[in-house]
Amino acid sequence: NETLIGVDGTGRYLVTATLDNIHLWDIASGKRAATLASGPGSDRATLTDDGRHLVVQSRSDVETGIAWWRIDSGEKIGELAIAGVPALVAYDAMGRRVAVADYDRAARLWDLETGELIGQFDLPNQPSDLRLNATGDTLAAVYGRSGVSLWSVNAPDRPLLEHFDSGDWRVRFSPSGARVVVGRPDSGFDVHATSNGRSLGPTVGAVGAVAGSVLLGFNSTEDVLATRGPAGALRFWQLPVASSSAAMNPILSAATDAVAAAIPGGEALLLGDRDGHVHHLPADSIAEALTAARDDVSFLGHNAPVRSLHVSSDGALVASIAADSSLRIWSADDGLPMPYTLDLPAAPGRLAFSPDNRLLGILTGSRLSVIDLESGEVDADIELGEPHADFAFGANGTLYLGSGSGALNVVSLESPGAWTVRRLWQGEAPIRLLELSPRERFLVIVDSK
Repeated sequence: NETLIGVDGTGRYLVTATLDNIHLWDIASGKRAATLASGPGSDRATLTDDGRHLVVQSRSDVETGIAWWRIDSGEKIGELAIAGVPALVAYDAMGRRVAVADYDRAARLWDLETGELIGQFDLPNQPSDLRLNATGDTLAAVYGRSGVSLWSVNAPDRPLLEHFDSGDWRVRFSPSGARVVVGRPDSGFDVHATSNGRSLGPTVGAVGAVAGSVLLGFNSTEDVLATRGPAGALRFWQLPVASSSAAMNPILSAATDAVAAAIPGGEALLLGDRDGHVHHLPADSIAEALTAARDDVSFLGHNAPVRSLHVSSDGALVASIAADSSLRIWSADDGLPMPYTLDLPAAPGRLAFSPDNRLLGILTGSRLSVIDLESGEVDADIELGEPHADFAFGANGTLYLGSGSGALNVVSLESPGAWTVRRLWQGEAPIRLLELSPRERFLVIVDSK
């Protein structure tokens, strides 16, 4: 009735457990070298990342005990008693610090050696996964399929970074704890510095494995990231080495401004915040100007947090979509909105302006809507019969759409108010992306293969 725990960090001992004891077996001789009287819960013991310590949880009707053991000396270094049964527990590399999440959306960080409460993090949602970096000073929380956040023990009242959107969110710390990778298999993963949440390079690993078979891992020198790609193939990504010359200087906090976009040419920035405001600022704005714009409540764009910003190809118009699926159109020249607000039935999967900025196409699953931007009226509302992932706007209001069955369809305006749909080509796999060349001589199609 032995439970396998693992091999210790020195490679000398095989660690197993029964209900009340932990056994250390000498791998060279096969003989039992020591027994730790760790008590109830020993079969649920966990080897820490450094492989030199063990953490044992014991549970009763009223409390949960967490004990910290050193393998080479066989001594118990510290222990902690927590009321009730925690929702999640995470440890640093040595097991010296433990983060405990209750069912009240709070996570508390404890020192196991002293029993001291180090800090409390009031999380925005109930976490489904909790992780500590190697040094125990940075906490990562995943909220099911809705988002992720990163917190520093030195500033527990404000996250270093957070992302909220639907998807299979994953987070992993590097071996030293200095880096963290955050993202989703379908949209890719970003590497950040755990000290301040700063981005350390471009997104990697996009369109990888399906949910449930995600792989994320750093090498020992933390300059290579491994992910699982299509068909289970492994991918290895060379990560940039952070340096003072390549460092990005953050001028706004992800905790206060939700989304940002740049006008083509890089002359202006658009910021959409949680209060529903959309701000239009010169790209060389300093942090003080951004803070002043964020605090300016004289202009309200939406009644809910801004979730996405979309800029026309010439940079003249901007569409913003909020969490309540409201949509507004803005002039990028003066930052003023059109005199109407559209209420969409659901968040769109794809949105694009026509080349002449007269129309706006909105694709949501199997439904395509075309909006007249001058009046805000719906020009077309077409049920396509099957889900479509992407579309491209051509001249004269023509739209090319890629379907889940691999069909390339064309929607065109034959006469005012009369839209027709016809099939142009049939592929073998679902179409994922479409792009027209600038003069519309070529159409690039990317399918699921």
